[in-house]
Order: sequence, then C-alpha cells, then structure tokens
Amino acid sequence: MIIAVAAMLAAHLQASAYAFAQANSAGKTIYYNIASTASRDGVEVTEGDFLYEGAVEVPARIRHEGTEYDVVRVASAAFAHCPSLVSVTLPATVDEIGESAFVGCTSLKTVTLPEALREIPESAFYRCSALTSISVPASVTRINAMAFSDCTSLSDVTLHKGLVYIDYFAFSGCRSLRSISIPESVVSLGQFAFNECASLAAVTLPAALSVIEQDVFNGCSSLREITLPAKLTRIESYAFKGCSSLESVTVPQSVSYIGTEAFEGCGRVRTLSLPYFITYIGSNAFADCMSLREVNISSLSPTRITLGTGVFRGVPLSDATLLTPSGCRESYATAGVWRDFGTIR
Repeated sequence: MIIAVAAMLAAHLQASAYAFAQANSAGKTIYYNIASTASRDGVEVTEGDFLYEGAVEVPARIRHEGTEYDVVRVASAAFAHCPSLVSVTLPATVDEIGESAFVGCTSLKTVTLPEALREIPESAFYRCSALTSISVPASVTRINAMAFSDCTSLSDVTLHKGLVYIDYFAFSGCRSLRSISIPESVVSLGQFAFNECASLAAVTLPAALSVIEQDVFNGCSSLREITLPAKLTRIESYAFKGCSSLESVTVPQSVSYIGTEAFEGCGRVRTLSLPYFITYIGSNAFADCMSLREVNISSLSPTRITLGTGVFRGVPLSDATLLTPSGCRESYATAGVWRDFGTIR
C-alpha cells in the first residue's frame, strides 16, 4: 500500500506543470497557469508539487506580479487522484472545467459548481466514490461521457431545464442513486447512461426523447416503473435488460423497433403492450420475463412484424393471454411464436 501511494505521488510530481502558486484565504496552496476560455482570459487552477487535500476554496480573483486575474478555468486532471481531498468550492468566475478534473478523488464528498459552467466534461468526477450529491448548474447544456460514472455513493442529483445531452456512461455504476428527473429539454441519453444504477427505482423521461439507446438502464434492478415518451420510435438492444423489479411495460404507439434483449430478465413484468407501428422485435427481447401473463398487441397483422429468435424464450406462454385487434385473432393464432400463447383473443 505504501509503495503504491509513493508511486502515485511520484508520478504526480513528475507530471506537475504550473506557472506559479499562491495561498488562498485559508492558507491552502493553489497552483495556477495563465489561461483563457471561450469567453475571456484569466488563470486556471492546475496540479502542482503536492496533492490537494481537505477543503479547498478557489478564489474568484488573484493578483500575481502586480496583475489581477480572474480564475476562469479548472485544468484537465487538476485535482485528479487526490485521495485526501474532501470538498471543493469553485467561484462564479469559472466557466470551464477540463477532462478528468476530479477523477479518482475517493474522499471527495461535496463540490460547489459555478453557475457559469457550460459543460460537465468527460470523466470529470469518475470514481469519486464518496460524492453523495451534485447540483448541476442551470447553465450546463451537456453532461459528457463518464462524468459521474462509478460515483457509488451518489444518491442525490439535481438537473435543470436547459440541459440537452447526457452522454454515454454519464451516471453508470451510481449504485446509490434512487431517483432522477430528467429535464424536458434533454433530447439524447447516451448508451449506458444509467447502466448498473442498482438502486434506481424511479425515472422521469423527457417528452422529446425519440430513442432509448443501448444499455441505458441495463442492470437497474430496482426500477419498478417507467413511462416511455409518446414520441419514442426505437428501444435499442439491452436498454432495460435485467430490470428485475419492473412490473409492466407499455410501449408507445410510435415505436417501430425493439432491439435484441431489450427487456431480457425483467422477471416481474406481468403485462406488456405492443404498439400498432411495431415492425421489428429483436432476439430474446423479452426472454426470461417469467411472470409475463398478458400481451396486448395493436398491430393488425403478424406478418408486419419481423421477429428475432427466442423473443419470449423462458416465458410460460401456455399460461399467457394474447390480446389482438378486432378481427385479427385467426391471423395471430396461426403465426410464429404468437400461436404458442395459451389463450388468444
């Protein structure tokens, strides 16, 4: 353990590059470079000769060699792998944070983010395992890939209207997160965005969402219910795989595509509604949904639907009921897997 810590410190010291250092009002040394953002010039906080620790408050403005500078940026990896860093307060002057700025800060519990911030960068808080809550400023339009991935203590996330994109793996592995309300302004959830959020029980999805991407909620084993947006057109592969607490699924009428293993292992789902416009259901899409007892399908003909293999593998179809549109019973009773249902009405 001592050797590992020493090696990490040595690597940090070797990589350090800063223009000058200065103590803040609490006597904590902060390292700086002259820098600029898209909006203005100033200085950035960067890594230095020693790891940051304890509570660090970054000042809004500093004086160096007779010149005053606004603190406008946090450099990439500035606070990375500081195991004793507990809290960070960033001033309102900061409008940009670099990639991996706080990655691996395993004792970091609280962060105050400035209202001028435009994005949460890639891997910004990756594996900050002590972080319990985060309020993403209303100015932020994008949460980038892996921004909060594996923040295993994160239980409270506040998002605001104005956010547009949540990128892939953004909150993956946040196993303490119990609920999240995604603002109506969001138009895209990246692959694996909430993958393996094992405590996530409730999600509010925005109406503008048209695609549930691959693996977005895969492994969310506490998810009990979810209302899918009316404008949804595709549910990609593995999107809800292993959501073992989910009890019912109503697929909006606008959906035409359900991908491979999209709902595999959703063992408590008892009722399923499939839409009029469905044209493709991938292999094992509803495999091992062992409690499924009723499927209500709106499509007027089974020939309009391309089925992968094992769509209902592991489901006791002989005990299940298939509800078909008026006048369509016979066409389903003689078609593919549909004829295996015990009751067809």
